[in-house]
Amino acid sequence: IFIFHLNPGNITQVYAITKKPKNHAVKTFSNRNTLAIKLAAVKVKNYHPNAEPISINHTFRGSHQLYVYAANEVLRLSFDKVDLNRYQGPDTLTARIAKVDSITRPTTSWLKTVTVGDDGVTITKGPHGWPQRVAFSLPGVMPGLYLIDINTSEDVLITNIVSQQSRLAFSGRVWLAEGPAYSKTPFAPVFLTTDGARLTFSANHYTGRQNIEFKSDDYALEQVRADQAVNGLSGETTIEVPKGDAIFTSDGLIAVAPAQLITTTAKSAQPNIFTPDVTMPNASLAKF
Repeated sequence: IFIFHLNPGNITQVYAITKKPKNHAVKTFSNRNTLAIKLAAVKVKNYHPNAEPISINHTFRGSHQLYVYAANEVLRLSFDKVDLNRYQGPDTLTARIAKVDSITRPTTSWLKTVTVGDDGVTITKGPHGWPQRVAFSLPGVMPGLYLIDINTSEDVLITNIVSQQSRLAFSGRVWLAEGPAYSKTPFAPVFLTTDGARLTFSANHYTGRQNIEFKSDDYALEQVRADQAVNGLSGETTIEVPKGDAIFTSDGLIAVAPAQLITTTAKSAQPNIFTPDVTMPNASLAKF
């Protein structure tokens, strides 16, 4: 059920009510094939492989899609799957990778698929599970963009992302899952960069309420699970999120520092540019 509340100006609040979380692939404002066609021909100018991998030391919840740029090198990416164990039943995760130009064809040619099973705890409100490592390593990949599709439930956390490539961005949605609502893990500022024209954000818990600022505008994030949308963004928008208990959705890509947006002039999200920032919910919202 979606209830829309229109405010003056360019802010739209969207209230979403769902009965329970589901296993589903991420739905974004843009159709995946449409975005893939747009990105298939992207080539990063003056690209040089990283000497050392980058680490994204933040935690994300549920299904996500990432695009990574690589050229004539080993494409390496790994992360931990941690079960929240807040809902009854097993929690599995399937991650697969494909070259973006193959996604535009009738049948996608997945280069590798990894499936990770449940941690063995299937009761509700159980303890967090133990980390299960998921890793991709593809040697000598051809120049271009690659899609990493992570499909799981909202009862799963994705953390400790390590990538050999720094041109790495989320497609459409970033669900940050840190702070007291997640076993009292401390908040750490999160720096995002998006090239989208539309950005939607909301707090997922009361602890995620905060003020956010970008493009010289202030937004008070006081209501939980109520989306606010900003339209008409241009170029690259950098946002600082002091409390990583929030969800962001964009019609473009979202890079989480130290990763860089995938553009011909890839720029990284840099600290000390803006101030607070928060979240946006998806079609499905968790109660815990």
